[in-house]
Amino acid sequence: MEPFFFFFSLWRPSPTPSLPFPSDLYDCSCVELDELVGAAKAAGALGARLTGAGWGGCTVSLVRAGTEAAFIETLKDSFYKARVAAGVVREEELGATVFATRPAAGGAILRL
Repeated sequence: MEPFFFFFSLWRPSPTPSLPFPSDLYDCSCVELDELVGAAKAAGALGARLTGAGWGGCTVSLVRAGTEAAFIETLKDSFYKARVAAGVVREEELGATVFATRPAAGGAILRL
């Protein structure tokens, strides 16, 4: 099965233990990001970690194809539900915050 990547823009075990965590190298994580990664792994992610520059927070999680809808719902319930209730996150924004995308080719050089 082809895996999906999920990006969560709100707030570490590395998917591959040989890679250092950005949060360990640059102290750029926070409690919420670490909690979100833990929630993703508990929801069945094959791997999850902070991505980007940190300091504001985004994580990426790898899950098996066909499990993405259940994974997202579990994550919304285990991580986001309490934050929606507290007014930290608006429920109508979760679609732009928690979403799935397929892996794609990286950058390329274009010769004009």
